[in-house]
Amino acid sequence: EVHDAREFRKRLRKWYGTFNWKENPFAFEIIPETFVGYEKQKTDLMAAIEQKEKAVLLLGPTGSGKTTMSRWLENELRKNREITTLFISKAPAKIDELIAQLNSLFALPWYLRFLSVLNPNIKNTSEIVEKLSRKLGKKRLVIIVDEAHESSVECLQWFRVIADHVNATLVLSALPVFEGFLEKHLETLRKRVTTRVVLSMLTRDEVKELIEKRIAYASNGEGKNPFTEDAIDKIYEISSGFPREVLRLCNDAVHRAVLEFAERIDSSYITGEPVKRTELEVKEHIFEVTRFPKRQREVIDALLSGASTPGEILEKIPLEKYKSREHALRSVNNILQRLLKQNVVLRKKQGKTYVYTLSPKMRTLLTKA
Repeated sequence: EVHDAREFRKRLRKWYGTFNWKENPFAFEIIPETFVGYEKQKTDLMAAIEQKEKAVLLLGPTGSGKTTMSRWLENELRKNREITTLFISKAPAKIDELIAQLNSLFALPWYLRFLSVLNPNIKNTSEIVEKLSRKLGKKRLVIIVDEAHESSVECLQWFRVIADHVNATLVLSALPVFEGFLEKHLETLRKRVTTRVVLSMLTRDEVKELIEKRIAYASNGEGKNPFTEDAIDKIYEISSGFPREVLRLCNDAVHRAVLEFAERIDSSYITGEPVKRTELEVKEHIFEVTRFPKRQREVIDALLSGASTPGEILEKIPLEKYKSREHALRSVNNILQRLLKQNVVLRKKQGKTYVYTLSPKMRTLLTKA
């Protein structure tokens, strides 16, 4: 067994060298620099903070990239000298844990601890607002709480107090069930939520971008990508676009490729069952589907009912809102381009025209909706 392990490590180093990799790109490690996709969600998050909103929800199922998004946000905010950022990776269950997190934000190095008498730590809840405000001075505080659904009601209540009485914004990253939990147990905090950001899934092109970014990060930008296009198609199909599943599938494929010392990783190296969504996750995505603008929804409904070309779509949508049929056709083509980028539709060339279909996942969600 020791001999086999040594042989594998030797083969691994040699295989990595073939592609100029310095380490495994697909280890389960949070790397904000490799975060891809979710451009609208990024913009919405930053806008909420710039507008000094009190509370923001960052929701998504397990493996959708909430922690990576939170770390990305932390890195972005640290560039702003007017903002103090506190990232809490483990949501506090006890009030003492929350106070310890707040004190850690302003902890002095050991050789300056004697100065703490001038600005003492928070000792109990009665001191939170006053001392936190004094320590912040003119700066704003952004508290990012990962896995917020694991926090106690008592701690969430104090997060709400901080948002109300300190110059602060809360970003609560959690599973979709968290919103219902707040509605049932802490309506006062839920009412302070003015921005709700939902992470769903990456598109096929974003899955490819994630793979390429991870390889570049693990090789100082010099690594080669052994994954073929059909392998990426299969990774996307099985993972449903969940970043964590993408990493798992890639990691497993690399392990098999090393054993065979393969020169490339094609679809035969990608194995696994497609990710299954819980009923709650499906409902969350259905909610997102219903938020499409009306004209986009009309085009989607036309595709769902059997239309496949822009001309056929025109036969199934009301044209009275358009100046002319030509104007309607241009609008439909523009909408199809947007839906294509969002991975809502797929297309293929058929003769001189393009034929459009709903992506399998979108068709499933719409059918359930």
